[in-house]
Amino acid sequence: MSNSKSKAKAKPTLVMSAVATPTLVAHGVELGYTAVKAHFKSIEMPGPNVYVFVADANAKWVDPDGGMRTPPFDETIIYTTKFGQPDAICNRIARAKCREAIRNGMNTLAMQGEPIRFQPEDTKYAGGICRNGLGVGVSGESYAVDIFTAEMIATATHGLVLVEFHDARLMDKEFRFF
Repeated sequence: MSNSKSKAKAKPTLVMSAVATPTLVAHGVELGYTAVKAHFKSIEMPGPNVYVFVADANAKWVDPDGGMRTPPFDETIIYTTKFGQPDAICNRIARAKCREAIRNGMNTLAMQGEPIRFQPEDTKYAGGICRNGLGVGVSGESYAVDIFTAEMIATATHGLVLVEFHDARLMDKEFRFF
């Protein structure tokens, strides 16, 4: 009979973007929303009341043996917030829009043209996009306003990520990318 101790199974490491930090993403969300709010002000309407979810579409679990797999959506969320007073259910819907856009690698409006992509628990509402490694889900207003807000947030955040990455390369910071 052997007296060996059982080895504890090594846990995987969650690897997310080294550049899209919660602080940088929060700034991108604020910039994107500010642009949307400016448009609303120009047409004499208050800014939209929305929930926002931003997640890392490229996050991976790296196993000790070097294998990679996709982590659960909740572990990829970088930043969430709300603007105004959206209905409470919009929190769940914005989260689902972000998850669905990442899972399918496309915006949720385009998914409506490909209904085979939907799973039973999906929201089937437009307002989620997946672009440049970020998933953004917005809910609280009409689908057009949700899409507009998600697009502006994704664009502003991506621009900030590009600037941060460029500046980091110039200063010889090391980032780990897969």
